[in-house]
Amino acid sequence: MNKKIKYIYVAAIAFVLVLVTYVYVLLIKQSSFESSLKNNVENYYSTTYYPTVSNEKKEDEKIEYLGMISSVGLKIEFENLERIKEINKDNLVTDFVKNDKNKQCDFKKSYVILRPQVPFGENDVEVEINLECE
Repeated sequence: MNKKIKYIYVAAIAFVLVLVTYVYVLLIKQSSFESSLKNNVENYYSTTYYPTVSNEKKEDEKIEYLGMISSVGLKIEFENLERIKEINKDNLVTDFVKNDKNKQCDFKKSYVILRPQVPFGENDVEVEINLECE
């Protein structure tokens, strides 16, 4: 095999390794973001949303209300998440979505859904994250 072909193979292998590393880093960063966001949303639910509902409604009304939300979910777009300080701690949402180094995400199409779960206690919530990114 001549030297030119060897250099082409080496360059191709190097390119593939760089590409795989880049994609891996992006996936890890997104996974880390989603994990942090999920924790922040769960914390917001248990420390702010749930206590507000509990204080404003009688027990049976609270269970009925949370049961209704559980079936349809409470959807919060990223543009609104950015305004909730408990969720956007340290500009988590803002920095991830608006950072040029990351995939650009659509603030109006990216959202989370909160779904309270039986027995409807302060920590009984499921969080679904939907990122609409390029």
